[in-house]
Order: sequence, then C-alpha cells, then structure tokens
Amino acid sequence: MCCKPHCNGIVTANTSNQLTTKTWREVGIWLGLLREDPEKKIVEYGVPLGVIAAIVPTTNPTSTVIFKSLCAAKTRNSIIFSPHLMGANCSNLAAKIVYEAALEAGAPKGSVSVLPMSRELGDRMVTDDRFKLLTFTGSPSVGWAMKAKAGKKKVVLELGGNAGVIVDRSANLDWAVKRILVGAFAYSGQVCISVQRIFVHDAVYDAFMSKFLDGARALKVGDPLDP
Repeated sequence: MCCKPHCNGIVTANTSNQLTTKTWREVGIWLGLLREDPEKKIVEYGVPLGVIAAIVPTTNPTSTVIFKSLCAAKTRNSIIFSPHLMGANCSNLAAKIVYEAALEAGAPKGSVSVLPMSRELGDRMVTDDRFKLLTFTGSPSVGWAMKAKAGKKKVVLELGGNAGVIVDRSANLDWAVKRILVGAFAYSGQVCISVQRIFVHDAVYDAFMSKFLDGARALKVGDPLDP
C-alpha cells in the first residue's frame, strides 16, 4: 500500500489489516521518523498534508474506510469520511473500530471522523480548500468530475480497473472456475478488482468453458438477504 500522495515528505507504507494497537504503532501514527538506514545515511520521514476528505462508495463501504484510514495514519493526517448513504452503517462501524484502535495507540481525538450526508453536501468537501487532499473511490465519470472541481488540493482517484486472470494448461480447472466465479460475480461484479477478463490456454479452453458456464448458470441471482 503506497501512501505517498498523502504526504509532503518521503513516505513508504506496508500496513497490516489487523487493527490492533501494535498495527497503529507500526504505521507510525505519532512518529515523524519512518525509516533510517545508517549505512546509507538516509532517513525517511513523513510531513503531513492536512485534513483529508474521503468519499466512500456503496460497494466495499467497510474495507475502503479501513485502508484509507491506515494511509492517513501512516502520513499523520486526520481524515473525514463522506460515506454513500446506502452503505453508511457499515462505514460508520468500520470507522468506529479504526478510531478506537487509533486512540488506544495514542492518536489525537478527531483523527478519524464520519459525516453521513447527501451527495450535494458531499460536493462541499470536494471544493473546500481547507481539505488538502481528496480521495475518492467510485465510477470514472463521478471521479473525474470531482477532480475538475477540487481546486488546488491533491486528488487520489480509485476508479476501477480491467483485472485479468490467466488459466494455464497446468491449472486445476475445478479450483480455477470456483475462484473466478467468485471474483467475477461477487457484489454483482461491482468491485474495482473484480475479474473482467479471462485468458485461457487453448489446450484447456473447451474444458474450462464448459465448467465455467455450468457454474455461472448455477449462480443464484437476487437479494443476498433472501435465503
């Protein structure tokens, strides 16, 4: 996880998903010194930008809050989240867990905040110059529009990808099909790292396609809360 855009100094980051006091101490939430190499006489340190505005989507409303919070902590910045209203409960809970861990590790009060709001009010976070960085996860059309209105603040956009999977002739096809079906169709495919392209070796193409199509046809479509 690279947090360089969140910082005015030289920053490296290798954070853990385990939200414990030890984690927050390791990411250096209250320390400017990040790494020192006595042999090369190189010191890496973080210089905070200021308050970060974070726009969170309805897909992955929990993990997005967690990893954005860790980046903010790594670079010693406070962060304010504007979650999507449909995922606000998940975002609020994730932020509460993160904030409590941060306080236990010695972070200042108010270092992580959540402000559920309408999209119209959320636009104020985009244009307000008191925020020094805007981080947005969502669709390209919305992300680029926000960047155009963000002014002089730094902007970090996560707008999806075009993730591919390679299935070689030596692959375990049953295992590959199972994993690819999850990767492609979980959350209805509305995740930036979902499987969007599949490259299959000619030698196993027919066998793979047969298993894959059978698996796709067997998927249950509908409300995930409906048993």
